[in-house]
Amino acid sequence: MTRVETFGKYFTEVVSKTPLRVIIQCLDTRIHGTIHLNPANRLSDEINESDLFLPVTDARVIREDEKFEAGFISVNKQKILWIVPAEDLEEAGDD
Repeated sequence: MTRVETFGKYFTEVVSKTPLRVIIQCLDTRIHGTIHLNPANRLSDEINESDLFLPVTDARVIREDEKFEAGFISVNKQKILWIVPAEDLEEAGDD
């Protein structure tokens, strides 16, 4: 439902999203960060949506000799080799 005030401001419903910590592997870059899923979406749903870029917040980017952090980074989905929830990868390392 959209409400319009007399001065032309648009008000829409707030969509709450679920944060998910992920690790993304691109060709020569690994990104640790948070993506935000719509409540009805799984990680695979988010990847398969038609948007070309995946927004990632609180990102830590690791390349060969370079590391940096960014509050926000937009990752081209076509460059992603794999993506995994960080908790799943950490659990696998505990065995």
